[in-house]
Amino acid sequence: MKRSDEWINRMRAIKILVDGQQISEVYNGETRTISLPDGTHTLKARIDWCGSRERTFTISGDGQASYFISSFGYPYRFFTISLVAIAAYLLCQVAFGISMWPLLLPFAGLLCYYCTFGRNDYLLLREEGVEHPDLARRHADAGRLQ
Repeated sequence: MKRSDEWINRMRAIKILVDGQQISEVYNGETRTISLPDGTHTLKARIDWCGSRERTFTISGDGQASYFISSFGYPYRFFTISLVAIAAYLLCQVAFGISMWPLLLPFAGLLCYYCTFGRNDYLLLREEGVEHPDLARRHADAGRLQ
């Protein structure tokens, strides 16, 4: 189990649930090895009330499965664009006396999505060396547009 080194959620541990039971925590940039008995297992990552989608995998014999955990799709872009939008809002409000609150609506909407309906899409849990299905779909769509 390998967790990406990210600014977002840096100080928070991600809980690892196997077959519905918490068995470990992974901290920012950490790699952790977890021993499991042979068989089919479910894997899920949680951070507070948000988490990842559940993944199913099978271990047999001396087999192993390696997974990678990261925050939702593009945390750095989201964070940078959010800071620019907040700075623009404050500049318009303070310097020009113009209220630009609609500028913040898309970011508030995205935050509300990840805290409610998309709470199981907040973390991406993918098999090491295999691209996450949602990101693969985005990359395929981007390739068709070029």
